[in-house]
Amino acid sequence: MRLCDSSTTPDEWEDFSNRNILLTDKQCQNSKALRVIVDGVLQTTSNDMRRQKEETDVTLARRIDETRDAKEKLEAHLAKVKQSIRIGSVGRRCPLIPTLIGS
Repeated sequence: MRLCDSSTTPDEWEDFSNRNILLTDKQCQNSKALRVIVDGVLQTTSNDMRRQKEETDVTLARRIDETRDAKEKLEAHLAKVKQSIRIGSVGRRCPLIPTLIGS
């Protein structure tokens, strides 16, 4: 028995409710499956980023050592050049040499 055209019968309401329950269950299952996929992607991404960070740290440390070594070699070479200029300038008068070598 319907009260008006837009009302539903108890059977129609039960069918509608059962369809909603089935759809809801399916959506919950889809959501759980998606969550598993997302968790896997996040774990993979996290592992990859951690590995990249470690590789970057090692490479950066190596580059810092190379730069420090190059600086020390250049400083040693500069000291030799300054010494050569001093030795070569002994006995000669050259007012620019102390200025050039920073003495």
